Amino acid sequence: MQKTFKNIFAPLLAITLVTLGNAFFISFSSLRIHDIGFGGWVVGLVQSSYYLGMLIGASKAEGIIKSVGHIRAYLAYAGIGIATIMIQGIMPSPYVWVCIRIIMGFCVAVHYIVVESWFLSEASVKTRGVILAVYMITLYLSQSLSQFFLNFIDLQSAEPFLFSALLASISAIPLALTKAPAPKLHEVTGYSLKKLFKKSCLGFLGCLISGGILSSIYSFGPLFAKAHNLSAGAVMGICILGGVVLQWPVGKLSDIFDRRRVLFCVTLATAVQSILIIVINPESNWLVYAFIFLLGGLVFTMYPLSMAYRPIAAAVGLATEGAAV
Repeated sequence: MQKTFKNIFAPLLAITLVTLGNAFFISFSSLRIHDIGFGGWVVGLVQSSYYLGMLIGASKAEGIIKSVGHIRAYLAYAGIGIATIMIQGIMPSPYVWVCIRIIMGFCVAVHYIVVESWFLSEASVKTRGVILAVYMITLYLSQSLSQFFLNFIDLQSAEPFLFSALLASISAIPLALTKAPAPKLHEVTGYSLKKLFKKSCLGFLGCLISGGILSSIYSFGPLFAKAHNLSAGAVMGICILGGVVLQWPVGKLSDIFDRRRVLFCVTLATAVQSILIIVINPESNWLVYAFIFLLGGLVFTMYPLSMAYRPIAAAVGLATEGAAV
């Protein structure tokens, strides 16, 4: 186990650094677009382009990794990602950002798949659960911590672009200098989306819908906070932290009870929490944050519950949330 963690330390550190910059930049970009006078539909358009890029990148990353290897693929797309951040700082037009964010989403998808495939190549049947648990906790904590940078960085200056680019560039160092051997390249036989849908309609739709909800939270959560005079960093950070805290208990319940019923209860509770956040008095900050914490805890467990649903889990093997967020 010690040797395994030594071999995955470099990719784990790399994805932690890039997540700190990227998750922060997603929230910042929503605020920046709103501040320069564009409506919510423009925010949605720009952020949707990012997730479109992730979708495309997830389908192409395997071929890229096979062509050049894990380390070169990560380093190349880290460089491209840094360039996209700089371009967004130079050309602050949301309409230019639509195209640029597609490229950025593609790069991030390659990052996730490089790291996750590295983890899976190092994991055995006995260590796989522990390794992915460490990965998911690290990923969520990085996303949560990144949101608090919104409170300390001047969002009206070039600092957010420089900060995100700095973290992205530093993230390349651990993989570039690691002494651990890169994973061997293997042929992987995948499932088409159509086949996955037939294999498990519930699991497939659950992943799709939960991914849409999560992307909406990342895109519009900061605007909700600003509209109600709340701290955008606190709202987003607490929401994601809720996802960290409730992962284990909800997952444990799904192992004890019928997973479909647990998923239904989580979905119903998510709807109730959403309504409560809308109707409560926004001046009661502690109550708003409490409900947001619970909302995050519920929403961030919907995806793993959908993936753990037995038919789709058998179809795709082992998957993580990186490609969905």
